[in-house]
Amino acid sequence: TSLPNLPSSLTILECHYNQLTSLPTLPSSLNQLRCDSNQLTTLPDLPSSLTTLICYKNLITSLPILPNSLTHLFCANNLLTCLPDLNQVTDLNFFGNSINCLPSYGNLIYCYPSFIGFPVCDEFNTNGCDVFWNIEGSIFFDADTNCIFGINEPILNNQKLNLYKNGVLNQQTFSNVNGDYDFDTFSYDFYKTELDTTELLFEVYCPSTGYYLDTISAVDSMKYDRNFGLKCKDVDLAVTSIFSNNLRPASIREIKIEAGDFSNYFGAHCAAGISGTVNITITGACNYISTAIGALTPNSVIGNVLTYNVADFGVLNYDSSFNFNILVDTTATLGSLICIQVSISTPSAELNYNNNLLSQCFTVVGSFDPNDKSAFPTSSMDISGDRWLTYLIRFQNTGTADAEHIYITDTLSTSLDWSTFNLLSYSHQPLTQVYNDGLVKFSFPNIHLPDSNTNEPASHGYVQYKIRAKDSLAIGSTIENTANIFFDFNAPVITNTTSNAVINCSIPPTIITASICNGKAYSLNGALYYNDGTYQQKLITSVGCDSIIELQLTVSSITNTISQSSAILQTTASGSGYQWIDCATNSAISGATNSTYQPTQSGDYAVAVTYGTCIDTSSCFSFSLVGLPSSIGADVIFQTRYHSDADNIQLHAEKLKGNKGVLRLLDISGRIIFQKQIENIAAGNLDLEIPAKGMNAGIYLVNLITERDNISGKVIKY
Repeated sequence: TSLPNLPSSLTILECHYNQLTSLPTLPSSLNQLRCDSNQLTTLPDLPSSLTTLICYKNLITSLPILPNSLTHLFCANNLLTCLPDLNQVTDLNFFGNSINCLPSYGNLIYCYPSFIGFPVCDEFNTNGCDVFWNIEGSIFFDADTNCIFGINEPILNNQKLNLYKNGVLNQQTFSNVNGDYDFDTFSYDFYKTELDTTELLFEVYCPSTGYYLDTISAVDSMKYDRNFGLKCKDVDLAVTSIFSNNLRPASIREIKIEAGDFSNYFGAHCAAGISGTVNITITGACNYISTAIGALTPNSVIGNVLTYNVADFGVLNYDSSFNFNILVDTTATLGSLICIQVSISTPSAELNYNNNLLSQCFTVVGSFDPNDKSAFPTSSMDISGDRWLTYLIRFQNTGTADAEHIYITDTLSTSLDWSTFNLLSYSHQPLTQVYNDGLVKFSFPNIHLPDSNTNEPASHGYVQYKIRAKDSLAIGSTIENTANIFFDFNAPVITNTTSNAVINCSIPPTIITASICNGKAYSLNGALYYNDGTYQQKLITSVGCDSIIELQLTVSSITNTISQSSAILQTTASGSGYQWIDCATNSAISGATNSTYQPTQSGDYAVAVTYGTCIDTSSCFSFSLVGLPSSIGADVIFQTRYHSDADNIQLHAEKLKGNKGVLRLLDISGRIIFQKQIENIAAGNLDLEIPAKGMNAGIYLVNLITERDNISGKVIKY
């Protein structure tokens, strides 16, 4: 019933007419495999060298991925319902299975049953088979930048791809949950496939050109492995979607926020280790009541203002970490707006700051059609603004059984630039196809959406996208849109028609010029800005006008580092004030208020420098008395004596080798009784008096440390 491990050099394996229930790992050298007439239910991964696979008369329910080397496939009389991508297969026998469509005709020459007239799988085939069109590939995160999809490298979904036909944009699509994408070219011609690089937060590492060029012809109509390997450009935090189901008075609704590490929306983690803040402000006739299931708990809730302090955006779920629940007031007026504003910030530098703030408003409704379309702004579009419109299509299965397949067609207004289409959010990931005639199709094959009688909460779905209006629209014209929702093979449910009047607000941007201290932040509408730069925020007024705020921010900073010269520490910064700090206690050192400081003991020290209205504190500097000068030159004169009449100790020194130092008086146990910084020792000579009034009689040590000398002498007070 089983085979032993196979030799690594094996090229042909014939094990037919046995009772085998499984096969071991196949060697990479294998060219031919004949394992028909067994009891196999699955096959192991196929090596890239395999040319022939004969596996008929088994119990196999699905085949593994077929390598490009495979040309002969005989899999008759199994339990197959679908075939994988045929790639380079020329000879195929799939008789005696439950297969009712082929992934493609590919390079088939011989096929039984005949492929002539046999259907190609579409997205709604009854067996739920994968769809393979003319041009297909995968998007993956190329962590080791070798242009090979490694086993531990994540796939990237939601990536937008463009297909050009003879140099003209023809179609757009998005990679699915498996990182795969497909284009159906419909005709033979010359095509270019590329990732949409508009504000792309990844670098296209392979192919090196960033695109593929293909000629689709009758001789060669299938192009596979048009794969794209990406890597992070930089950190980008973002807020891209705010969603809610219809808001009714006295209803509890979950507000879904898509925010965080933007790369996580695609399946990567470019902001791993990056900390920051998310602020959410809720306005309108409602109240925040709780976090959603599985979401983060705000660090602060003040009324309807939520604040989250995030230690690491890289570990959060972009789709759900900031979801929360609101209760709509019983007195909420129908037609009034409930608005959500979300901002995200980090002290780290970002790739794009213009996606750090998002606002969305929702209309309070009474009775409603669960299949509808809405736009934001709700009724206008400012031609003088950025001209983006956000559309939301909601659907619900109100039938008596689950909906196996759903698809939505949305014919875009000719007033919209279809090339700017951007998929934002969805309840179930759709196969999204955008065509140059303005048709958008969202397909949900095998969605099996429950009916509202069986499971009301799960009977809902939605898709949200944004698109930009053309810049040549006449003021007073309208932008109208309607969607058609198909549940299985029923007649479409036609949504309401959205209507946005073109207006010209021409509101000049508000310019804010500000300066902050290094390490501080400037707060603007809940968003925090830490770095030099020019930043823009877009707010929507109550009448639908774009209001632009431009922040021109300057960060005041100095270079504040500590250097050591012998026993003296000095800051490189020039300021109006200084305060040295003992890092062990994080406390200011009394009297240490100059640009230099001579410690009396080993330890870690920092200095806070005042410049203008700012204070910059250096990093801690490790200082050690070990290794400093411990004796004086032979020609140095150092004298101390106690002068009882003046109640002080006199010190006289000549020929010192330094012009700065520190003078200390210590008792016999080593306790410091007196300490003084010495500046500008003139010509190496020094005369000082140390006050001794109140000191007990006894023996004391006088110690003077300069850049070159460490001198001590005893004195007796009587």
